[in-house]
Amino acid sequence: MLNDIPARWRTVSNKGTMQLLGASLDPRMVSMVEVAARVTDAQIQRASALSHRAMVEPLALAVGMSQREAESCGDVLDALQVIIDLADNLTDADEDRSRGLDLATRYEGLPLPALQCLPPLMMAAVMGALPGLFPAPRRAQAAALRTTSVLSRMVLGQLAPGDSRERIDGASGQQGLLLCLPLWLTHDGSPEADRRLREVERWAFLFGCTWQLHQDVLDAPSDRRAQSALARGILAVRAAWPTMAPFREHEALAPEALMAGGLC
Repeated sequence: MLNDIPARWRTVSNKGTMQLLGASLDPRMVSMVEVAARVTDAQIQRASALSHRAMVEPLALAVGMSQREAESCGDVLDALQVIIDLADNLTDADEDRSRGLDLATRYEGLPLPALQCLPPLMMAAVMGALPGLFPAPRRAQAAALRTTSVLSRMVLGQLAPGDSRERIDGASGQQGLLLCLPLWLTHDGSPEADRRLREVERWAFLFGCTWQLHQDVLDAPSDRRAQSALARGILAVRAAWPTMAPFREHEALAPEALMAGGLC
């Protein structure tokens, strides 16, 4: 259950994540990554949420991965969350500035060219680390390809109008699919693995959609349309809740556990 929340689930600035990124980046770039991670942590705290690690680690353990592998999945999701948040903030810089959120101030005066280069550099570091983090028989290459495919659809979602369903599905729903990393790494091609993957991916997509819907309510607390959209999103994801571990009643990712942990 998420009632006893590990400290590493409350932040993306974890030692394993910083080591993952720092292994191939110049130390001066690592210091910039640390600034970006602090911005993501501030966004997590503002939403009274937890990092994606809080969901991917229990799922990794449930599909038979070791504790070390589960924490490595969390390291990867931490890094991806920082990358996605920075790319999103760069994309929305003009809109955010109109709301009084200046990019340079948020990122402690880091030069814009460096900020623009950070996401691809960090992504290269993450993809380069996957084979070492998850050696065979884990399917690191397949997981990397699936991750890249999801991220490409997130970019297309980001290009959609801000209040459109395409934006929510693409930018937010696709991000939810990244929680399926343990399934991509362990998939053995069996019918049972296929069924489990379909079920969890459907849930993860709908669950990811609620993140943007929740953000919309935070941005406009009195907007009844935003409140209604979030309520519908929560109903949809609850109807699609997986039936296997760790999603069942009293398990780590049961509906009541995620809601109590501020994740739904």
